Amino acid sequence: MGHDRTVIPVISPRQFGPLNIECYRTGMSSSKQRKLKWCGIGAVLLLTAIPMACKLAGFGLAGSSNWTPAPTTLPTQADLLEGNWVGTWASNQRDMDGALRCRVVKQGEGVYEARFDAVFAKYFSYESIVTLQVSSKTPAWVCAGEKDLGALGGGVYKYQGHSDGNEFVCDYDSAYDKGTFRLKRAAATTQPAGTDAKAP
Repeated sequence: MGHDRTVIPVISPRQFGPLNIECYRTGMSSSKQRKLKWCGIGAVLLLTAIPMACKLAGFGLAGSSNWTPAPTTLPTQADLLEGNWVGTWASNQRDMDGALRCRVVKQGEGVYEARFDAVFAKYFSYESIVTLQVSSKTPAWVCAGEKDLGALGGGVYKYQGHSDGNEFVCDYDSAYDKGTFRLKRAAATTQPAGTDAKAP
């Protein structure tokens, strides 16, 4: 018994491209091959035209003169310690407290000079200058320092404080007394009184 054989011409890849080779392998008709070919050509043209149109419209694609890369560094963190502070001091061991002002000035990386100006017995002002070292900045800044006020002043005072930028709390500790400084941000014009006396 004989078999009918359909002769299909060989399709040249150079003439019709790879789309027609696939059509040949699947036995697709010539009309469908032409439709598929034009669909493929249209898709290629569309994919080529979209990036060019976006570039001309100034949408910021790579290569456009309007494109600005994102910054590679984060903004500098605000200084949570430096500045003027006002508040109160209170002893934890004695029945003493009073008004307090402080000016903190940065001396170097993580090093600050704190000038505390305390009012004692409502009429007397005492000043102490302490070097504070910042040990942590996440999230609040933690600092510490110490000051030797001499035998008459109570010996060595140690300070442990922290600041969130709006409130500065510092505990002091010595053989003579223990207490806490509680301060808040002051106006830029607020300055500690310049006296020669010493305070905790």
